Amino acid sequence: MRYAAIAIIGQSCLGSAAAMVLLMGGLEMVLKMILLFLVTIFAWHTMGLFWHN
Repeated sequence: MRYAAIAIIGQSCLGSAAAMVLLMGGLEMVLKMILLFLVTIFAWHTMGLFWHN
């Protein structure tokens, strides 16, 4: 539990970088937004699993 804050900060930085790379890609804007939504939902699910264990 001591490293929980560091893990959250690291996950936030990694997620931000992933979102930036996704949005910089050459896909259509609608597809980018759908993929960004899916990445966000997956991150929430993963964080929920992290906190419940």
